[in-house]
Amino acid sequence: MAHSKKTATASGGAVKFIETAPDGSVIKTIYDGAASLYKKDKIYLVARIQKKKTVNVTVINGELSDITSSSRRGAGFHAFDEKGASAFISTNTFPDINFDGIAASLKNLIGASAAYDIKRNTDIFSLEPQVNIVNNEYPHPYEKYSLNDIIAKVKAANKKTCEIDRQKLSVTTSCSIAVDDFIIIRSDGTFSAFAIPRAALSSSITAKENGQTASVGARLGSSDLSVLFDQALHGDFMSQSEFYAREAVKLCSAPSIEAGKYRVVIDYALAKGLAHEAFGHAAEADLHKGSILWRNDKFIKGERVAPDEVNITDGPLFNDYAWQPVGANGNLRGQTAIVKNGVVEKSLCDIFSSREAGVANENSERIEGFDCPAIPRMTNIRLEYSKPVKTDRRFYELSPVEVNKMLLENGLLSEECETLLLLGYKGGQVSPVNGDFVFNCSVIYKMNRQAAAPAMYKPAIFAGKTLSALSSIISAIGPVKSDALGTCGKSGQGVPSSGGSNYFLVIDSSDGITIG
Repeated sequence: MAHSKKTATASGGAVKFIETAPDGSVIKTIYDGAASLYKKDKIYLVARIQKKKTVNVTVINGELSDITSSSRRGAGFHAFDEKGASAFISTNTFPDINFDGIAASLKNLIGASAAYDIKRNTDIFSLEPQVNIVNNEYPHPYEKYSLNDIIAKVKAANKKTCEIDRQKLSVTTSCSIAVDDFIIIRSDGTFSAFAIPRAALSSSITAKENGQTASVGARLGSSDLSVLFDQALHGDFMSQSEFYAREAVKLCSAPSIEAGKYRVVIDYALAKGLAHEAFGHAAEADLHKGSILWRNDKFIKGERVAPDEVNITDGPLFNDYAWQPVGANGNLRGQTAIVKNGVVEKSLCDIFSSREAGVANENSERIEGFDCPAIPRMTNIRLEYSKPVKTDRRFYELSPVEVNKMLLENGLLSEECETLLLLGYKGGQVSPVNGDFVFNCSVIYKMNRQAAAPAMYKPAIFAGKTLSALSSIISAIGPVKSDALGTCGKSGQGVPSSGGSNYFLVIDSSDGITIG
């Protein structure tokens, strides 16, 4: 099978970048070598260079506990012959690389693997060549602040949360910072260079009273240091942290909720968990088969899974914790409308998974590091209800009492069963095969039809079927907030994730949803 070699034609951007790069000579060797390898030996190469630095600062009850830092760098080389047989080699010696030796090893490995009945892929040859040099200007870049500035801000956040109740609270506040610099080179002339910096600020809060213990947490992030030094975003974190600190003390004496069927109102962090864990992974093309989105041996594009007002979209958002503008094969990554107006529309897939899944390539692949294969992954997933109850207030200004009031005023409290407000996402488990999910929340409130203060209860399990939950969404409150962050683990790779929904989603009672 013959393949024509296409060449990227982007105004010398790659050449300019290489000429000014600290490791320009070795990058040029790889860039020229990738083209030469195809021309001489018909071996198509995808090379991925990564430089990563991390810093973590931890403060416990006002005292600096530890500071850790790390760095790594290396390059991974994924090669294909014209029949789609492939080989992968990585090295952690960058920039000390013997490209000719790596090329020879790749050819030998491909030759050896071609003798076996292995899975092949020639679709990589159909990728359109691109040159993407992404240089972003952030409002609070890392180079603007010293380590002492960061430590002081973390200590201040920790101290303010501790002061809610120094006798009953223990607070651990951490700021984790990572900067990943990637360069992706392909034999067709593709050259992409981009950085994906990220910072996460978190507080783990434990309250003890009368022999009872309650643990809650607060966490927000950004690409730059906005989570520390932007007044509004840092204010959101502090509001979240102080709210949960107060509620943690009350939780020690709160009763447990009776297990059963309820109308539930979940905050955007829990909704992100539902969108990401319970639906998003099934929407990743390499996991379609056997999942809730695979029926009659194909992806269920065109099937309704939710009301008209429900949309689920994944894609990078600038200055978001999981911001990644370019896929791991070097092409720009866009916004993927997984569910549009309640109907399954698209799949999160890459060039290696799209054909088998029967969907169009969305360049949705990501990698944790240079030594990992590219696989379809989410970045920032949002579950949006298009006709929410509107509010001009910020999320952390809406107390449970205010939410109760808005539900009552808009006729969203069920007459047939109790309505529960669930706050805080604390992880869970999901089966993509049958859509069963089990999520943990931080605190529960039973809404009150007489407009009195809602009653607090200890956290309980939010469990059910994914498609039952999606089809039971009846309303929402507020605009979309998409900064609920985490680390997504899949196939041994951990990558930053983020997302959310409207401030609150209202999900009607259903046989497929249980609390407790």
